[in-house]
Amino acid sequence: TKSVLIHTDLAAAAAEIHRVLQSDGQGVFIEPLTGNPIIRLYRRVAAPRVWRSITRYFDTRALDELRRPFGRLRRKPFYIVSAGSFFWQYGWRNLARFQRSLRRWRRVDAWLTRRWPRLESWAWFAAIEVRKDQD
Repeated sequence: TKSVLIHTDLAAAAAEIHRVLQSDGQGVFIEPLTGNPIIRLYRRVAAPRVWRSITRYFDTRALDELRRPFGRLRRKPFYIVSAGSFFWQYGWRNLARFQRSLRRWRRVDAWLTRRWPRLESWAWFAAIEVRKDQD
């Protein structure tokens, strides 16, 4: 799913996901994170106010809450500086520029995180995988 869990009671959703998964089943979720300073500024200044009351963006606590029923969780953060490319999709709409910009900036993201892995904490989104243990 993409950006669904941010709209749920996460503890209840995690327990239900664990319940319905088959033994050795996996769940993969794409969820927005709290770490990107540019996106935090956007959320504070330009995002619709209603988002504040209907979303809970993922931070370390939310990841721990999702991990709890499963015991382990893997995540792959993405969109660090490349998050700025979305200006061309949502701000001044130009999809060709968006695609070119995103390709370039994702290479920069990859280079930055290879050199400084802690920069992953500035990611806008993460792919999150949970797996139910075999019975």
